[in-house]
Amino acid sequence: MFLVAPVDNNRWVYAMHGLEKPMDHVSAGGVMAGSVATLAILWVSLQTMGLLGHSHSIGTYRLPEGLQNYLSSYTGLPSDYGSEVIVDTGRLQNLRFPRIDGATLNNSITFAQTLVDRMSTLENNIANAGIELEARSPSEKQFWNSYPTVDAFDRSIDAIVATKASSYLVQQNCRRFGLDKNDCARYISTLGLRGTPLGESCAAVHSIECDEMSKYRSIDGTCNNIENPSWGSAMTAYTRVLFSQYFDGIQEPRRIGHTKKPLPSPRLVSAALSASNDQSDASRTLAVMEWSQFIAHDIAHTPVRKMVSTGKPISCCQPDGDTLSPRHIHPDCSPISVPDRDPVYGQHYVRCMNYVRSLPVLRSECTFGPVEQMNQASHFLDGSTVYGSTTKKSRELRTFEGGHLRVNVRNNHAYLPKGDAELMLQCGDNCYNSGKNLYDVLFIYAYN
Repeated sequence: MFLVAPVDNNRWVYAMHGLEKPMDHVSAGGVMAGSVATLAILWVSLQTMGLLGHSHSIGTYRLPEGLQNYLSSYTGLPSDYGSEVIVDTGRLQNLRFPRIDGATLNNSITFAQTLVDRMSTLENNIANAGIELEARSPSEKQFWNSYPTVDAFDRSIDAIVATKASSYLVQQNCRRFGLDKNDCARYISTLGLRGTPLGESCAAVHSIECDEMSKYRSIDGTCNNIENPSWGSAMTAYTRVLFSQYFDGIQEPRRIGHTKKPLPSPRLVSAALSASNDQSDASRTLAVMEWSQFIAHDIAHTPVRKMVSTGKPISCCQPDGDTLSPRHIHPDCSPISVPDRDPVYGQHYVRCMNYVRSLPVLRSECTFGPVEQMNQASHFLDGSTVYGSTTKKSRELRTFEGGHLRVNVRNNHAYLPKGDAELMLQCGDNCYNSGKNLYDVLFIYAYN
């Protein structure tokens, strides 16, 4: 993933202490257009040299859809295909794409909504079988660490419907044309949601009125770029450098590599590349890790999915580390297999690590296409982990007395504020409403 910050002359560069740097009112249009055009030329050059893909791939002589859509507003380039076109792809010669009209798009969404509505039956069966996260387990702690807010969860439902509708379009419209799934996914990603039940909700997210005379930035990152107010705001999609490569073109993780052999388990790769040792690092202290984590949490918070019908956490493994029966595996599960000779888990006979897919969000271009992951924090280095990324969270963290932030006082010492009622009920005394490490505490101390 690639986090993109608008180049609006320091509009997004502000002091984290107090967040009170006035914004410079300089138009970003010309600078952004020049930057994107330069990137487009570089992209085509690298593609031509074969550094970003094989020369016979469909994307070789076409820009990424996000760049193409953006450039169309400045250069008049077409931002999408016609209803049926011929695309010259070099060695693949001509590919014919299916005609997909508005009625077909609406039918796909209707079908997808039916699938989502039926999820309750499967999720109830899983719950009745007693499949749930074990209390105080690492899996449960991981869930609370990546817990989706109510607003983020509600926004993800539309993305789930759009993803399933995109899968339907690929399966129903591309197979008879002999299109590769990834080629078809590229084509599907040019079809807009406008005119469908999801069109208005997606457009509303990006229809933001900005006060150009505002002295301070917004909590959620909107309007940091006046011409593109939603760019980098909380609960929007991460921006990609390359087009996604899913197994089915839309959402399934890849299991087979370019050599047509199964990809290794992530746990196997992790254990092989980062073998533990007892050697101390004489040049770095623990502060390096703490500060790096603080920065990472400030600009990225990827929430995980939970059950659509009940909102409960999803469990993908047995509590003892064994695999689940196929009929009890939730569609949003992507469990990690553990090798028999794992240096840590092998002796405990753990064969399954719980891993739930990330929460999706509608694509920034408001189109069908491959699933995109949500960033629940603002994409800017703006103190999100201290001050929050939504107005609601910001109000929860403030005392509204003397400009102070809330703290939890115990034994005459101030600690991070406790989590809300739901978090406290589920994860006990170790859940906090703000921050996750040492530097969060230091920043709150400094602020107050």
